[in-house]
Amino acid sequence: MQVNTSAARLNTHARQVFSVLISFALLLGVSGCGSGGSQPSPRTLSSLAITPANPSLVVGNSQQLTATGTYSDGGTSNLTSSVTWSSSDSNITTVSASGLATSVAIGTAMITATSGSISTHTNLTVNPSLVSIAVTPAGQSILVNGTQQFTATGTYSDGSQQDITGNVTWSSSDSTLATVNSAGLGTGVSAGNVMIQATSGNISGSTSLTVNPILVSLTVTADDFIIDINTTSQFTALGIFSDGSAQEYTQLVSWSAPGSVASIDNAGLATGLAIGTVTVTATYGSISGSADLQVTAPTLLSILVTPESASVPLGISHSFTATGVFSNGDTEDLAAAVWSSSDSTKVSLDSSGSAQTLAQGTVTISATYGSVTGTTTFIVLPAALVSIALNPPTPSIALGTTVQLTAVGTFTDGSTQTLSPVLWNSDDPTVAFVAVNGTGLVSGNAIG
Repeated sequence: MQVNTSAARLNTHARQVFSVLISFALLLGVSGCGSGGSQPSPRTLSSLAITPANPSLVVGNSQQLTATGTYSDGGTSNLTSSVTWSSSDSNITTVSASGLATSVAIGTAMITATSGSISTHTNLTVNPSLVSIAVTPAGQSILVNGTQQFTATGTYSDGSQQDITGNVTWSSSDSTLATVNSAGLGTGVSAGNVMIQATSGNISGSTSLTVNPILVSLTVTADDFIIDINTTSQFTALGIFSDGSAQEYTQLVSWSAPGSVASIDNAGLATGLAIGTVTVTATYGSISGSADLQVTAPTLLSILVTPESASVPLGISHSFTATGVFSNGDTEDLAAAVWSSSDSTKVSLDSSGSAQTLAQGTVTISATYGSVTGTTTFIVLPAALVSIALNPPTPSIALGTTVQLTAVGTFTDGSTQTLSPVLWNSDDPTVAFVAVNGTGLVSGNAIG
């Protein structure tokens, strides 16, 4: 009995709702018939927009532009194919009826889209095209686990260059030997040679990279391990690697020679400074190698006796000098040299090297220091005339008489001798006359 009552109530409510809907529909119909037939205003184009805005292209590339119209009712529509497209400078950029802009030359052109009285524009910039990529540094070598930063430099059609390291795609020809990340940082993986390449579009550039094995030890050698003071010895560092190979490391290591016995430069050239022994060390990172260098006093190699091949008249002394030539290239006056003559009857020598001539002839002069001797030839010439005296020295004669003069010569050995023939001369023949080629007989011609 309760179920039947509920069903009756639902039927009644449904009939009420249906009645309301019918009445509302009739009301709308009557209202429409009495309105006089007015229509809504048509929508009109308010503005145009070009996308993408202010694009950039390289020479020879194209960009599809889109024209979007906005209407008075706020609605939008793609009008790309219905607008009129134009370029302010077709020598820089052309644009097709479908809005495809194609770059022709470097510069900036204004692209305009027009529909009726509505237009808009955007600037399109044409940049030079990339023509080549240079990867630097070229031909580098790194160790396993070592790194090398590479740079990509782009050269463009206008001759300009730009660092494009972060804008290229980096790759390695063999990633088992070396890898390279997006920033151009190469890392050695194992020993070998690879090519590192930078690519942008269809343009690429590359360089070689050598990955060397890990250094495990340094062997230090030298031209001479024993040198004199002020002489040099070239040290060499040889790197031994994990694969058993070896490499010259002389220019790559840091050299040291502590103390004052020797110095060593960055190229491994050691110079002896004082007598003693020093340990020379080559260091590369945590790896080092060393060798001992002994510095000794220089040894005498030879003695130069100067002057060479001298000759003097008998009775004249002559001094000689002994100069020592040492193993380090230095020279020194050997004041302590022992002097000797091959014939002491002709020449005698004192301890200072002063020679006294005793007789005419040729002798050998020797200077000895330790086990080293130097020699030179010394010639004693005949005694030389050094002065002439007249005898009697200050004669006085009567007018009209004569006096016999004699010329007496004194020689370098102290001896004297009457000289004949000699050339005679009077400074005033009118007072005293002597024949030039005569015997020295002087005639008194006038008082004076």
